[in-house]
Amino acid sequence: MRILIVDDHSLFRDGLARLLNSQPDFEVVGQAGTIQEALTLMEAQKPDLVMMDLGLPDGSGERTITRILENSRDVNVVFLTIHASEELAFTAIRRGAKGFLMKDIAATALLTALRQLKRGELAVSRATLSHMVDELLPITAPRNSVDNPSEVTLTIREIQVLAEVGAGYSNSEIAGNLSISENTVRVHIHNILQKLNFRNRQEAAVYARRHGLPNGFVPKRSGQENS
Repeated sequence: MRILIVDDHSLFRDGLARLLNSQPDFEVVGQAGTIQEALTLMEAQKPDLVMMDLGLPDGSGERTITRILENSRDVNVVFLTIHASEELAFTAIRRGAKGFLMKDIAATALLTALRQLKRGELAVSRATLSHMVDELLPITAPRNSVDNPSEVTLTIREIQVLAEVGAGYSNSEIAGNLSISENTVRVHIHNILQKLNFRNRQEAAVYARRHGLPNGFVPKRSGQENS
């Protein structure tokens, strides 16, 4: 995994780079102290992962994520910050980040979290993940379409697939976006339609768009499950 570190504290960047470069599956390909430097290095180095602080001298990392993903749709963005805020974490993930971690995280825990990205998981703490699920699930079950909406729950992977359907992707495109098989996509869509009592894919797509899922919680390759 080729990594770009974006933080305005050079001592922190250097220490993090030494840690990551000591691992056989990570390579730090650049360091940046500002957003503009980061965008320039991204174009030159094509990293797989951008590890970014929230507060940077020329702007907010959280607000820059859209520009980053516009330039490189497949890059993973993980925020590494001192700001322990579930609200900030939720907002960052909604904007497309694949992780939100604290700077006081243990080295072994950080490495484990980054490797989870390869397995299609979010690099976030369990508490933060639980909070995001609690926030999202209530808007996912249409109250007028099921007998007992309080019992309707979607897995994070099903939420991802529903969002992809709402964005207009085909099964093969969804499979590629989420790094799962096309058959698995069909199974998830079947489960979504059954759980939410939709008659067809079109109804699910309309519902997803109505609730902002294509531009909301769509952490690609980041579900709680791997299938």
